[in-house]
Amino acid sequence: MIFKATEEQVKQIMCNAVNASTAVGLGIMYFKSKDYTPVDIKPLLKDPLIYGADYFDGRMVKLEIRQVDADKWRVTHPAYSPNPEYQSWAHRYLTLEELLASVPGINQK
Repeated sequence: MIFKATEEQVKQIMCNAVNASTAVGLGIMYFKSKDYTPVDIKPLLKDPLIYGADYFDGRMVKLEIRQVDADKWRVTHPAYSPNPEYQSWAHRYLTLEELLASVPGINQK
């Protein structure tokens, strides 16, 4: 899914996914009870053009967003609808569209 956003909006999408995620399995040992901010998720920047997290502080996130153009981004994982058993944030945001809509001003294409 491709959408139009600023890098700050992408950071907020990642924050919303992390904040909505829960600890699974041994992740409970690393779980931190807090609301993350865009500053906190800086470690999720894998590459200058990719934000992604498999697990973050014990939370099962499994989300990757890649920049494809100056203001365009692509959700590369999950490629389709999120699965609550795999992306724990999907208990709160049932679809990628809902996750993107959680940040004001995102232009979904």
